Amino acid sequence: MAAGPVRITSAAHRILKLARELGGAHGRKKRGLVLLEGLRAVEAAIAAGGEAVLVTPKILAGPRGREVVAACTAHGVPVYEVDEALFRAVSIVEAPQGIALLAPPPRAGLAAALGGAFVLVADRIQDPGNLGALFRSARAFGVDAVVTTAGTVEAANPKAARAAAGAWPGLPVCEGVAAAPLARELGQGGRRVLVADAGGARDFREPLWRGRVALVLGNEGAGADPGFAAAGAIRVRIPLAASVESLNVTAAAAILLAEAARQRGGHSGNIR
Repeated sequence: MAAGPVRITSAAHRILKLARELGGAHGRKKRGLVLLEGLRAVEAAIAAGGEAVLVTPKILAGPRGREVVAACTAHGVPVYEVDEALFRAVSIVEAPQGIALLAPPPRAGLAAALGGAFVLVADRIQDPGNLGALFRSARAFGVDAVVTTAGTVEAANPKAARAAAGAWPGLPVCEGVAAAPLARELGQGGRRVLVADAGGARDFREPLWRGRVALVLGNEGAGADPGFAAAGAIRVRIPLAASVESLNVTAAAAILLAEAARQRGGHSGNIR
């Protein structure tokens, strides 16, 4: 019979100290861990293991919470029970559910990320909420991996994690790649590179999305790095009413990725 959660009653406990460290970028980098909060995020990430999971009595009282805690135990992750006040002291969200996993972030090397047929590039996206929303759309529409360029906000930023709504765990992310060499590498190996651009020459509904594809979504104000176009990327546009200049990057991403999913139909392989 599996042992129950270890109860923590002091804010000085090493696990709570570690959790507080993960509230800042320096702590996340130093420890190589992130704090993933909420049932959905923990469910998605637990298969990869973790340092610990924190839960409150409220979580343990519910059937779904008990299932998630059992899964944590099955994967060898220690479970610690804390009261609501101690949990709020380490939480990085405004309305915590009462469960948090201290886990390694789902990062990937560039070679592994580019091994997928459908790759999303977030180029110098600076708003963490926007980046998190991109992760959510990427998972929803079948993206294999996300690559971020240098200058993009940290994927583990708490606001990005919240906006991802549990979609980041399980989605390989390669961070901080220089745009120029990435642009050159993406164009190799028969991959079609598409750049979202309100002034693009090609309509996004054209048959562009089958096979090995990379979609580049640029900075909220400046757009994509010119190195992508210089390396032969195709600029695609979403037709808009004359009174609207452009869409928010997250809205554009959802539209483009939905069309990609429709055309791909779950297929990959050589470009046609």
